[in-house]
Amino acid sequence: MENDYENQLDEIYSVIDELMHVGNFKAIDLILKYVSPDTEIDILLGFLTITLPIKTKLWNRAALIDYVMEKENNIELIRGLE
Repeated sequence: MENDYENQLDEIYSVIDELMHVGNFKAIDLILKYVSPDTEIDILLGFLTITLPIKTKLWNRAALIDYVMEKENNIELIRGLE
């Protein structure tokens, strides 16, 4: 199971990183818009981590932070990622 998360996170990081390099922030924001709140917490945190450097360019990132807070009710999980 852990290997599945690692593979998913590798794919997420790869796609987001490539989009960041070409400046396609709209595509990244669209991806974030459609991330399900039911997604595993490790994956949600992965999205927040990889998008941290461009957080001001992503309108839908705040909703992801809200999902994490609702799901886990633990501010420590997102400290430094908001």
